[in-house]
Order: sequence, then structure tokens, then C-alpha cells
Amino acid sequence: MRRLHQLFLFFFVLMVIIGGSFSIFKINIGENLDETIPGATGEQGLSALITQNKKSIAFAISGDASWLPEQYESLADELILQIDSLTRRSIANWSYRSDIDSDDFAEYFYHHLPLYLDSLDYVNIDHELTAENIQKKLADNKRMLLSPEGFGIKKWLIADPLHLLPIALNKAKSTGHGSTTLNSQGLFLSKTGDQIFLYGELTHDISDSKQNHLLAEQLAAIQSEWQESHPYNPLSYFGTFLIADANATQIKKDIAVTVTIAVIFIIALLLYYYRSPVILLLFLLPGAFGVLFALGTIYLIQNQLSGLAMGASAVIFGIVADYSFHFFAQFKHTRHAVHTRNQILFPLSTSAVTTIMAFLSLLFAQSQALHDFGLLTSLSLAGTLFFVLMILPYLLKPFQAKFNFDRTNRLDQWMEKIDIQDQHVAKPMLWTIIMATILFAYFASDVEFEDDLNKLNFYPESLKKDERALQNIDPDLEKRLTIVANHADLKEAIQTNFLLDNKLKSDELASAIHSQASLALFLIPESEQQKRITRWNNFWNSRKKKTILTLQEAAAATGFNAQAFSSFIELLNSAHEPTSFNELVSESETLQKLFIQNENSSTLITSVVCNVEQVGLIKSELNQLSHVTVLDESGIVSRLIEAVRADFNYLLLFASMAVFIAMLIVYGSLELTLISFLPMVISWVWILGLSALLEIKFNFINIIIATFIFGLGDDFSIFITDGLREKYKSGQKVLSHYKTGIILSAISTIVGTGVLIFARHPALRSIAALSVLGIVIIAFVAFFVQPIFFRFFITARVQKGKPPMTLLGLLIGGLNFICFAMGCLLSILLCYGVRLIPFISAEIKKYWVHIVIQRICQIQMALIVTVKRRDFGFENLDFDKPSILIANHTTFKDILTLLRLHPKLVLMVNEWVYHSPLFGKIIRYADFLPAFEGMEKNLDQVRALTKKGYSVGIFPEGTRSVEGKIGRFHKGAFYLAKELQLDITPVLLHGLGYALPKNDFYLKNGFVDVTVLPRIAWNDPSVGPDYRTMAKAVSKAFKKAHKDRLMKPDMAGHAYDPLLGSFRYKDPVTEWYFRIKWKFEKENYEQYNQLIGTGAKKVYDLGCGMGYLSHFLLLRESERTIVGVDFDEEKIALAQHSYLTNNKITFEAEDVSLYKPTSADAIILADVLHYLSEEQQVNVLNQCLAGLNENGILLIRDGLADVSEKHAWTEKSEKWSTKIIKFNKTSGDLHFFSQTFLEDWASQNGRSITLISQSEQSSNALFLVQ
Repeated sequence: MRRLHQLFLFFFVLMVIIGGSFSIFKINIGENLDETIPGATGEQGLSALITQNKKSIAFAISGDASWLPEQYESLADELILQIDSLTRRSIANWSYRSDIDSDDFAEYFYHHLPLYLDSLDYVNIDHELTAENIQKKLADNKRMLLSPEGFGIKKWLIADPLHLLPIALNKAKSTGHGSTTLNSQGLFLSKTGDQIFLYGELTHDISDSKQNHLLAEQLAAIQSEWQESHPYNPLSYFGTFLIADANATQIKKDIAVTVTIAVIFIIALLLYYYRSPVILLLFLLPGAFGVLFALGTIYLIQNQLSGLAMGASAVIFGIVADYSFHFFAQFKHTRHAVHTRNQILFPLSTSAVTTIMAFLSLLFAQSQALHDFGLLTSLSLAGTLFFVLMILPYLLKPFQAKFNFDRTNRLDQWMEKIDIQDQHVAKPMLWTIIMATILFAYFASDVEFEDDLNKLNFYPESLKKDERALQNIDPDLEKRLTIVANHADLKEAIQTNFLLDNKLKSDELASAIHSQASLALFLIPESEQQKRITRWNNFWNSRKKKTILTLQEAAAATGFNAQAFSSFIELLNSAHEPTSFNELVSESETLQKLFIQNENSSTLITSVVCNVEQVGLIKSELNQLSHVTVLDESGIVSRLIEAVRADFNYLLLFASMAVFIAMLIVYGSLELTLISFLPMVISWVWILGLSALLEIKFNFINIIIATFIFGLGDDFSIFITDGLREKYKSGQKVLSHYKTGIILSAISTIVGTGVLIFARHPALRSIAALSVLGIVIIAFVAFFVQPIFFRFFITARVQKGKPPMTLLGLLIGGLNFICFAMGCLLSILLCYGVRLIPFISAEIKKYWVHIVIQRICQIQMALIVTVKRRDFGFENLDFDKPSILIANHTTFKDILTLLRLHPKLVLMVNEWVYHSPLFGKIIRYADFLPAFEGMEKNLDQVRALTKKGYSVGIFPEGTRSVEGKIGRFHKGAFYLAKELQLDITPVLLHGLGYALPKNDFYLKNGFVDVTVLPRIAWNDPSVGPDYRTMAKAVSKAFKKAHKDRLMKPDMAGHAYDPLLGSFRYKDPVTEWYFRIKWKFEKENYEQYNQLIGTGAKKVYDLGCGMGYLSHFLLLRESERTIVGVDFDEEKIALAQHSYLTNNKITFEAEDVSLYKPTSADAIILADVLHYLSEEQQVNVLNQCLAGLNENGILLIRDGLADVSEKHAWTEKSEKWSTKIIKFNKTSGDLHFFSQTFLEDWASQNGRSITLISQSEQSSNALFLVQ
């Protein structure tokens, strides 16, 4: 099976290498600004305009203003023939004249005259309808027909005898239509008439970079030949594909330069650090494999890759090299390839998953370049991770014994000086980081986005010159604006375009517009058409008959045939109707370029040339129209910048959420996730703030760095967290190795991205500054912020013997302190309110104050939601007969615990409580007693209080004890009891000392038990005749009762939270396993505890695993000495590095089958014997007997093979833990035994054996051997 697995890996790697190498030469790499900027889905008509113009190409041939149209036609035809011949028809749909025939154009206006005459026209026409004027016009027409000039216009002189058509045609000329058609035979000439323009469309996809480059070279050759053959007729040309080709060509050059520099530096760094060519080769292989895997996959998916994405390959190389750095930095210390892989498996896999998710967020970007970069990077990382984990260890294995690393390497010495866990640096560094973060957060909102697209594209000056020349405007005085009227409904779009046209012709804007091309002349709203037709009808209804009669009379008088003007008469008699769409537009490609329609919208385009100084006015006026957008360059850019901002914010949010969720799943802990994630947030705040201060602008391209920084930042953070956690978990000092990998990775990545500063392409160059800044920041923050957080939550507490904090516990603790302060303030207000009540005696007021205090204390204790309160022996409380209440004291919450019992209770308090500025006045008013003044001085006041029915609460230790151990009792309470003949009421407090101990602010989970013991009479002979003997006797009895209460079975639950804290943050599986283990084993654990009993006994836990039972037994009885033994070194290391481990408990990594206990009072073999062979089982049992003291006990718990109906479940659970999840290690098969086996062994060794308990679910049983 292993052989088959290796064979599969070999063929897979071979396929990736072959396929990736093939794709390098076959994949299309192209670039254009259109592919870079976000799509304009929210911009009306912009996407359609870009798509329409993307393939366009324009040529200009210079001539002379005096030329005839035929001369221009000859040159144009010659150029087209030459281009078609040499480029194999790479350009089609040639046009150098309007496709609108002049006769058709005039014909259209003739038949639609009602639509093109306004009120002023009708006034002028009415003036011309007199018999004299009509006869004069016909006479002029007659002379024209008889002249040579009349040959071409005979048709219109007959069809339009009154010359109405020229009125409409003049309107066409004024809007940019008709002038070229009528005056230049439709040729596209410059305004000065000395150039002819030719337009064509590419036949290939503009994203095909190879074809773009080929065509660019062919056109350059054609231009050169043309200049030689036509020296007086210069040729220029421009098309979007030329920009794409210039960008793609420059990107390829930049890739070659920057990647070469990066690789040379990294090779030099590797050779210096590792001093091995073999490691150098193996180091580069994962990254190379990852990139080949990505290119091959992309080739199969889309066979195309953005050039800018490919140009950022230096960035990609810096990231994929990061994995090799981590591997070999660890390998340098382990010298074992497979062990190295196993040690970095968790952080490297976690880092890879989160980084890949961050880069996959780019797939949701609207920019194709960002989309491709995200795909390329994520696939490269996936391929690199696969190679590092699955291939590299086995490639390195044959060489691992041959390496001899230089331990005096200066780079190592320098890196060792960077102590990221230096406690002396932690506090000043923390305050520095906090202040810097606040400062940078303030400036972060000032970060700017580049609004000049020319600064992002590689745009040679020669192309700029050609583009300006072909615009046919004076760029110093004029500006071309594209105005879009867009609507989902065609009729509404036509209506909007009509309103736009009226606005452009208004008095405010007419003088600013030099020329205009629009379909408003042809696409007129039906309502407007009807209005104009009605105006036509109204005009002719009263004049038609007379005009026709006058026309016929004049025709006869001037020698025209009686039927000569029948077509004009027919025009007057026609019933005109509105049309929904203009047939001239539908048949003309020239006009159709101003109209775009798809399923979702209709777009009408108006192009105007205006005075450059009036652009602001035009925009301001047109922005008042709904569904109208002005699309000049700056307008488009400003909208795209907003799209980039939205894209940028979305990508940041998506990437951060993806990384956060992935971390949360992997760590299984919100706290570790925040410890790892917050440095990335802080880093990004710093990056934004510094970018604003240093005036580094973001743009369409360098927002790649957003995901790049998140990707690399989470890699650094995860390795730092894992290094800190490994030391906390098992004492392994891998952080220094990880630190080395991070530093080397940061250096190589800074170089890999920093070399982009040498790129000529501005978009690539814009990446350099931001990436270098970002990497320096994330490395610094990861090194110094994470250890501070980790120490605050975990290591600082563990070093003091305290459990790690949880965020929930910290928040609840903080809220509890706030509630305590608010409760004190509320008590003060209520108590002052009570004191102000008139006509009530002072004693009653004081009692009411005591009631307020009791109620507030009850509420305060109820608000401690992390603990479960349990009360015992409250029947022993009798406040009708005053007494002295004594209680052990571990936390200030003990005060609230006693005060909640009854309002007829006052406490003896120390000085800081008595004089507290917060509640001192109230407790003094409530007659609380100052313990610091001595019992003699308080004697009279206590006597007075007891006469009033008040009991007195005293903490005889005098101060809060540490670790729950009861201190020496002072004699004051017993002095008062004897002097005043007051009984003693002992109150045992358990749990609060753990939940909120002295010198701690963190509130933990647990139980709070209050146990009231029976009263001790003041004259009880068992406690002695005086207060001194009474103090000793009561102290002894109190401490014994306290310990006896601790050993009660129901107190086992107190051990749960301390034990859970011992495994918190080790790893999710360990913590989860403990929770499951506790659920099933807590009763068994307590059973072991009860069987072992109390006292300073030496207990062995053989097969202790991670020390669950060992620590439990020590928690239940702190005087014991515990020895835990297990052959799993990882579990022993984890147990050794628990905050619960002290000088009373030790763990040894030994083979239980060979281990010999000594001087044991109790030995436990819990679920361990079935891992051993029968011979080993007997040997272990015999060694245990030999190691027991006299009266020592041996506890054996295991699955019994002869309990057949339950044993199947036991075997399944063991197979699950050893074979499937492999949580428990085993070196062979499992060997369960029978009860008879144990009984026979015990009998042979002269020991008694007792079956203590039998599991209801499994075949597990507990035996006591004595």
C-alpha cells in the first residue's frame, strides 16, 4: 500500500511539472486598464461603452485641405489593401465615410418634415406662402433646372418646390449630422479638411496578448513602409490594444528583471545561512512546484492570465518561499526531515488555510487582475504546501545525516538577540504600541486612492501623442465629453435623451458646446412627435387648399407640368403618425454606435466637444437630470475610485473574516484567535496611518497588498502563537526556530516585493513601497504584540500557579467589579435616604440600613454567574439568639457571603474597609466594628449590639489566606465569646477562594459552598475554660471540619474548573478530550480518592496520560505526593507543564511494563493493563506489589474480556482512541483479561481482591487489591 502511495505521488508530481511547464509557453498573458479596474456594474452605460470601444482602431492620413474627396478615397483604399494583405485581415469593418447615403438622408428628412419644424419655422414658411413668393420660387427653380447645376438636384426641386427640406437639413448640420454626409460625400475628414480618418475593428480578442503584439509589430512595419512611399502623407494610428500590448510587453520585461533580482538575493541568503547547495535546490523546489501547479490549473480553467497578476509573481515567490523558510529553519535544529514536518504541520497547515482563504477573497473583486492574482496565489500556496508536507521530507531524508550547519553563523547570532519575550521590554513596548496605534488610527481615514489612471498604466508618450491627434480636437481649448442617457425601458431612455438634448441647447449651455453628436434628432419621444405632427396639421389645415391652388397656378405660369408637384401635394395631404423607432438609425452602423441596448437597459450616447473651461458648468447642469451621466475621464475615474474603495473595504472585510473564522475553527478558542488576529488588525491600522502620513496612495493594483499582508500576517501570527503555545503546553522551545523562519521569510519577501521598485510599469512599482512598509510592520507587531497578549492571558498567570484567563471570565469579572461599585453607591444612596426619613427612631433606621445592606449583598452574590452557590447546615443558624459567627477568609467576597445571611449581623472589619471612601461612612453608621482597634476597645460596643439582637461576624485569621489554606486563628473572637457569654457559630466557606482569590482580579468558574456547623456553647467544657484554650480547640475542630467537608464526594466538582484550566489553550483536542473524559470518569476519579483516603500518602498513577487523575487526586488532598508515569513523552510533557504541577507531584516518561514503584501507599492502574501483553501484565502487577508499603492498596480498573455483552463497546472505544484518532499510543495489539485472571494472580500472591464497581455501559470494572 505504501509503495502504491509513493507511486501515485511520483506520477502526480511529474504531471504537475510537465503540465505547468507546458502552460508557461501556452497560457495567454495580457493586460489593459479595462482588465485592471473594477467593472462598472453600477455605472450607467460605462461597461457597454468600454466593450464597444475596446476593439476599435483609428488611422489618420494627412493630405491637403484643397484635395478632392476622390484623392482621399484613393489613399484610404490603398492603406486598407496594404493592411489586409500584411496582417491577414486582422482588422475588419473598415469605414472612412458615413454609411448614410446623402439621398437617403434627405429622403428621410423629407418624409418626416413635421418632426423637424418648430414654431419659428412655421412663421417664416407662412411668410413665404404668398402667391408672389411661390411664383418667384418656382421661377428660380426653373432657371436652376435649366442650368448645369440643376442636374444633381432636379429631384428635390420638383419634390420640394417651396424649399422646406433645407430648413430640416440645417438642423441636422447644427447637431453634427449631415455636414460630412452632404458636404464631403460622407468622408470622415478633420475639421481643417487636411486629414482623412479610417476606422476599423480587431478580429481577435483584445485579451489575446500574442495577437496584440503581432499586430502592433505589423502596423509599425506598415507605418514605416508608408512613410517611405508617401513622405508627404504621414500615417498615424491608435487603438486600445496598443496600450494592452505596451503594458504586456513591459510587464514581461519587469518580471524578468525583478524576479531575477529576487531569486539572486534569496539564493545568496540561503547559501550564506545554510552553506549547502543541496538545501538551496530543495528550498526552491516547493515554490517552483506550487507556481507550476497554479499555472497548469489556470491554463485548464481559463487559458488566460492577467499580466499584472503575473507581474506580481515576485510577491507570490516571496510568500511561497515563506513555507520553505519555516521548514528549513526548523530542520536546522531537528536534523530530521519527517520530525520537522510533524512539528510544523499544525502551524504551517493553519497558516496555509487562512492565507489561501484571504487570497481567495480576491475572486470576489470586480477587477480581472485582482481575480487572477487571487487565483494564482491561492493555487501556488496550495501546491507549495502539498510539496512541503508530502514530498520534501522524503526528498531531504537521504541527505539529512550529511548536513553540518554552522552554529556560529552571524545571522543566527543577530536573530538570537531579538528577544520577543523579554519581560523588561514588554510594558514600555506595550504603551508605545498603544500610543502609536491611536496615532495611526487617527490618520488612517486620510489614506488616499490614486485618481490618475495614467499613473497606473504603462503609457508611452508616443501613444499619448497619437491618441490626442486622432481625437480631432484642440486639447488646450476643447474637451470631449461622453454623456449617457440610460434607462431600463427604451421609451424612457429616448425621453431622457430628448431632455438632455434640450438642456444642451438651452441658453445656459449652448454657447459652451462646439459640436454635438446625438440621436436626439432621430429618436424623438412619441409624445413630442405627436405634438409636432399636431402643429404641422394645425398649420396646413387652414392653408393647404389655398397653397396647393396657388402652387398649381404658379406652376402653370412658370411653365411646369400640372402634375409636376404631385409628390409635394401628397406630402401635404399625408396623415403623419409617430414612429416607435427610427428606421434610419436601425439601418446605419454609424448611428448605431450611439445606441446600445441589451436585456436590462437601453443606452443613448451623446458626444459633445465643449470649451474646456465650461466643463464644470456642463456637469453641474446635467447632473440635475435623472438617468443622465457625464463620462469624461475624471468623472469615470472618480466613480471607479469609489468602486475601488468599496472593493477595497469589502476585500479587507472578507479576508479578515475568512482568516478570523478559520483561526477560530482551528484553535477552538476565541482567546487564541484574538491573540493571533489582533496583531493583524493593529498592523493594518499602522499601515493605513503610515501610508497617509507618507502620502503613499492606494490604487487598483496595490490593494493586492491588503490580502497579501493579511496572508503573510496571519502566517507570522500563527507561527508566533504556536511557538508560544508549545512552550506553554510542553516546554518545547520552538519559538526561536519559528522566529528564525519568520525573519528570513520577512527579509526574502521584502526583497521579493521591494525589487518591484525597479519595474518600469507604474502599477507594479506602486506595489513596492506599500509591501515593504506592510511586511516590516507585520513582522514587528507579530514579534512584540502577540507575546504581550499571550503573557497577559496565559503565561504570566501560569508562572504564578494560576489558571489562564478566558475572555468571558475577564469580562464577567470586570462587570462584577462594576456591579460591586454600583451596589456600593446604591447602598449609600438608599442608606442616606433611610437616615433622612423623619419621625423614625435611630435604631429602626439602623436596622433598615442593615436590611438594605443584606439585600444588596444578596443581589451582588447572585450576579456572580460564573459560580454555583450551595448552602448546607443553614438550620444551625439562629439569629434570634446572638452569637459570634466565625468563618475562614480567602476573598473580599466572603464579606458579602456573610452579610447576605441576615440583617441582624455586623462584621468586624480591618482598617481599609472601615475607612473606605466608597462605603466607609455607611458601615460606620451601621455599627461595624474596627478590628484594628483591639477587642478590649470593642467590648462595650459588642455588648450593646448583642443586647439589641445583633450577632457579630469575625474572620479569626485576621486576613485573607492564600491557596485556600486556613491560617492561624487569632484569639479575639473567643475573648468576646467568653467575656460576653456568646456562643460560637462556625461557618465554612469553600470555593470563593478559588473563584476570586487574594491578589487576583480574574473571576473563575466553580462552586461556592457555605456550610454552617452546629453552635459551640461559650461554656462547652470540650473547648476549655478560657478563651486561649477555646481558640486552640475551636481552630483545630474548624480546620478538621473544613478538611472533612472538602473530602466529601459532593466536593469533587470543585476540581473540574482547575483541571479544565490546566488544559485550556493546550490545543482544542486536549481540552475537548478532558471535557469528555470528565463526563464519563468524574465518579471513578472520586471513587479512587475515597479509597485512597486522606493524609500525606505517596500515590502512583501508572499510565497517567496527560495527568487528569494525578492532578485530580492532588486537588482533592494537597498533602499527598503524586507520581504519574506514562511512556507517551508528549503527554508527560503536557502534564509536567501544567500550572497545577508543584513539588508535590512529578511526572516521568517511562515504560510502565519496566517501571518499579517504591514506598507507595497507593498505586493506580486505570485503563492501562490491556495495552500490555499477558506476560507484561503479570510483571507490572508483581512490581506494583513489590513497591507497596505495608497496608498499601492497588487499584486496578480495566475492561473485562469475560463480560461479553458489554465488552464489545469497550473494544470499539479503545479502537477509536488508538487506531482512528490515535489519541492513545500503543505499540501492539490490545490484551484484555478476565476477572478470573486477576483473582488467580491475587490468590497466588496472598492478596485479597475486591470488586468495587462495575460500569453499566462498558466492561470496565474497578478492583481493590490489599
